[in-house]
Amino acid sequence: MFTYYLGGRMWTTTNTRTTTASPEQVWRVWSDVSGWPQWDEALEWATIDGPLIDGAKVVLKPKGGPRSRSTVGKVTVNECFSDHSRLPGARLTFTHALGADGALTSITHSVEISGPLTFVWSRVLGRKIAAGLPLAMARLATRAEEQHA
Repeated sequence: MFTYYLGGRMWTTTNTRTTTASPEQVWRVWSDVSGWPQWDEALEWATIDGPLIDGAKVVLKPKGGPRSRSTVGKVTVNECFSDHSRLPGARLTFTHALGADGALTSITHSVEISGPLTFVWSRVLGRKIAAGLPLAMARLATRAEEQHA
């Protein structure tokens, strides 16, 4: 995992996990938005207004935080998707990507905060997200492996 802060206007963190689950198995876990709290303990609940497709609306409730709304960006089934949220003075983007290498699948989650108030949001949200990402990724991989073993 790495985290960096560029010129006061962008902050990012990335975590990659390798699993024996196939990209299709991970995708089934990702596309079950209401099940996200089962592997991401930072969430109380999550909903989506339909399937995980471009333009879908997601509403989630982080533990100890207010509800958050996001819009799903580009979706490529069994490969990647992103979701974007607006923050006062910034934008929060999660990018989720899969890569296959033989019997192993790499799962990568990247988080970016950009905009004029990046320095505030990187401290308020960014540090907490970066700290929780490795555990969430490990639990996601385990869930994908167990659900379809």
